[in-house]
Parts: sequence; C-alpha cells; structure tokens
Amino acid sequence: MGKMQVTIVGGTGLVGQGIIQELVKIPGYKVYSLSRHGKRYDSQLGATYYAGSFDDERWQELIKSSDWVIDCVGILRENLKQGLTYQNEIIEPANRIAELMKSGENKLLFVSANYAPKSLARYLTAKKLAEQLLKTKLSHRVTILYPGLIYDRQRQSTYYLGRALALVKKWPGFAKIRPIARNDFAKEVVTIISHNKKSSL
Repeated sequence: MGKMQVTIVGGTGLVGQGIIQELVKIPGYKVYSLSRHGKRYDSQLGATYYAGSFDDERWQELIKSSDWVIDCVGILRENLKQGLTYQNEIIEPANRIAELMKSGENKLLFVSANYAPKSLARYLTAKKLAEQLLKTKLSHRVTILYPGLIYDRQRQSTYYLGRALALVKKWPGFAKIRPIARNDFAKEVVTIISHNKKSSL
C-alpha cells in the first residue's frame, strides 16, 4: 500500500478513536484528527491531533489535501442547554466538509445510520439530511456507511447492549439494528479506504 493522508473529523470520539487505532498500524499513512478538544490522555501514537473548528486554516488545509476525509462528527441525543443540536453537530459539519472538498478530487467517508428507535427519529432524519447534502455536493466521491450500534468496552452504557443485540441480530425483526464492535467497524473502514473495496455496511 502506498502513502495516504487520512483526516478524521471527530477523531477523539469513540468511533473516530477506533478508526485511528487501525489506521496508525499501516506504514506510510499520515493520520490526522480534528476535534474541539484535540489530543487526549488516550490518544494514539502515530496520529497528529488538532483542536479547533472549521474556521481554522489548518483544518481547512487538511480537509482539502487529504486523500480521504472521514466524518465521525455527531451526537446521539440533543442537549439544548449545552447548545448541542442535530443541526450544528451533524448537518452543519457535513456541509462545511463538503464545501471545503467540492472543488477537489479527494473522497469522503460518512458514518451514517439507517435505523433508530422512535425516540431517535430526529437523529435519523438529521443523518438522512446530511447524506442528501453530501451526495448533492460530492456525488460519487462520498461513501456512506450504515453501521448499527457501535459498541466497545470503553463505553459501558452500550457495550453489553451491543453484545446482546449481536447475538440476536439474525432474528426476525432485529436485522436492521446491525450492531458491530468498534474494532470490527474500524477494520471495515480501513479495508474500504485502503483497498477501495465495497462493504456490506
């Protein structure tokens, strides 16, 4: 595999960190993480972390120059008191990334969702709106993945639920849930961007 530059937007979240763990294992890959808080205590050696926002020139440069950009930004539930809404945490980041990429030839991988319980209907709607926006602006350059619940021991609140759902996912009525362990999802992402292969996700 040749040299490749990959930038993960939202790289310090559960999903982003899992992807970075796999990417830094590949010799010659340049891996960057963009997030509000930058490097954390559990950040990965071999990746470069930047804190800031889309208004930062360094962010803009990395998004434009990377071979692949991975959009892991998002929240599962809104928190209006903290100003965390689906509009500014899912839709707007996707829009900013697409605007920065639209004049180039690089590719985007968007982590979406195609199923959610009724209590998360607005979350699912936001993901769909972001998808439509990305397809309009980037066309065939966007790859959209539909994992179900991504679980890992680092997040105990979903780990045991994810393990349980993984056991019953083939039962009638459970197929849409599609739970997947974080490291398995990360490996799938690496396979897509490294080998340009299609995915079951």
